[in-house]
Amino acid sequence: MSKKSPRQRRVHFRESNNIVYRDNVRVRDECDQTWYKDTDYCQFRNEIRGILTSKDSKSLQAFKEVVAELFAATQKVDYELKHATKALSADQKKQLKKLYKSSTKYLGLEYEVVDAITNDIMQQRAELQQVVRDIQREVHEGLWRKKDVRVEFRDSCVAVTQAPTLFAQLLAVALAKQTCKQA
Repeated sequence: MSKKSPRQRRVHFRESNNIVYRDNVRVRDECDQTWYKDTDYCQFRNEIRGILTSKDSKSLQAFKEVVAELFAATQKVDYELKHATKALSADQKKQLKKLYKSSTKYLGLEYEVVDAITNDIMQQRAELQQVVRDIQREVHEGLWRKKDVRVEFRDSCVAVTQAPTLFAQLLAVALAKQTCKQA
């Protein structure tokens, strides 16, 4: 007696049933109230500079070291992994718990304090674009069956984007741990 394989379930939406409401008339006052101005962006940059050059350099240095170590841990994963914390050692898990412990003032500055992250983002973006172009070229040349292309795109893109996704998961876990303690 053979087991039946589970059917893949799909969800489909009938686009013709969607109703789109557009508010194409925006009053200048609304834009001024809801959009950031150049002065706002300037203030944001000054605040970041202030935090990064503050006298609390010991705290900032500790934050940089933990972020760099967590980032490096996600870069080493060369297999598909759903939960980022499984890529960490016991010591790294302890550091993760402490990431935002003293303060969340460094929240969002992870990419500012570790240059490798910014460099990696640019490299990954270029690599992802190249992967997509290669697959599109191969499809055009007839090297892929239509039903296999979707899986190839997914697998290739996961291979390129997994490390930053895992890193983002770790930052979210660290923030969640801190937020739960404060509540």
